[in-house]
Amino acid sequence: MKQYTAEEWLPSKSGLGESPLYRVQDDTFYFVDIKNNLVHTVPLSKGWDGRHTLELDEPVTRLDIVDGESNLLAAQTKLGFALLNPIKETLDRITDIHHVEGANVDDKVRMNDGAIDARGKRWASTIA
Repeated sequence: MKQYTAEEWLPSKSGLGESPLYRVQDDTFYFVDIKNNLVHTVPLSKGWDGRHTLELDEPVTRLDIVDGESNLLAAQTKLGFALLNPIKETLDRITDIHHVEGANVDDKVRMNDGAIDARGKRWASTIA
């Protein structure tokens, strides 16, 4: 049986580290810490010591690249979708989700996972 070993690559001490994203254009790795409302930007040429960490008022649960926008990332937040500019440290809301028309989602619910399909449509789910 083949055995594997693992070693720590980024010592983030994340509460819930998710959504790894690599952007080849600038050799940068991104990921979120959902429990601590953090978004980490790690230039691979500098490693963890060269990181920039953005602390937000709410958790970001997923990141995606925005075509043609080198300063923006598509962000799935606790309650919806936004555009994140990690350099300017801005999170501009696009829309929030609702279970019932006009009512926000229960505090125990948050956006969880998601993906972009072959047609460019975003699929997302919530978790309690």
